[in-house]
Amino acid sequence: MLRILLLFIVFLALNTLIIWWLTRLKTGAKFSDCSLGRLLGTGALAGILPVLFSLLVPDFHGMHPLLCGFLTGLVKYALLKEIFKYTALRFALRNTEEVVCRYDVVIAACLIAVGFTLTEGIITVFFSGANGLIMTLLPYHILFAVMMGFFFSRFLATGSRGDQTLALAVPIILHAFFELSHLALMEAAGGSRIGSMTVEEIMALPYLSLVPVLRTLSTVSYVVFAAMTVIAFVVIGIWKKKDKLCERISRQDHDGTGSRI
Repeated sequence: MLRILLLFIVFLALNTLIIWWLTRLKTGAKFSDCSLGRLLGTGALAGILPVLFSLLVPDFHGMHPLLCGFLTGLVKYALLKEIFKYTALRFALRNTEEVVCRYDVVIAACLIAVGFTLTEGIITVFFSGANGLIMTLLPYHILFAVMMGFFFSRFLATGSRGDQTLALAVPIILHAFFELSHLALMEAAGGSRIGSMTVEEIMALPYLSLVPVLRTLSTVSYVVFAAMTVIAFVVIGIWKKKDKLCERISRQDHDGTGSRI
């Protein structure tokens, strides 16, 4: 219990620090308390909904671990989470005058990701305990948010439907690969039966021989995505100096029929 409490305090402190840092980066006037609350709140709500909808997604158990890991990661995690974060971003940006340039869109996407992470961390504590919370200490949702914010901001600036598609497709693909090796490892090691199997049942697992390889792959994947997440934080700071990202964005379609958001 003490371990969970200490990890949760670290988790909250880390995300509070990220929020403080992101709000300082915004161009021009800082987000009002109302706008900041809206961004974090919609992100938090987006973190609850995937849990409910995932109950409707069929399991892919019984397949080869890599195929099971890919399909589960894609359908049950990447698609649901990124679609809800994308929807939260579009909703949070409606009727606001505080997001005035492409860079602000990226910051808004990252704040929504933090709200999502906070909800996900709280849910993880109840369902997975300390081990699950350790996985959420890496703020990897920022990596996906940077990609989503970049392409969505370019869509707002250019009206390109290709950029609109990339704003959702790129985070989904990255997220699916992030989940792949971990979920494949779990499937090879017995899936939901982990911790309740006898020695005989463990030895009879059809893909038991893959466990060492998948464990190594999972570790390497986590390290790679940790490095990519660090790079994403660096990129956020660098982008503030890019004039093109600080240009004002138009909220009207090229044909003048309405808001792109």
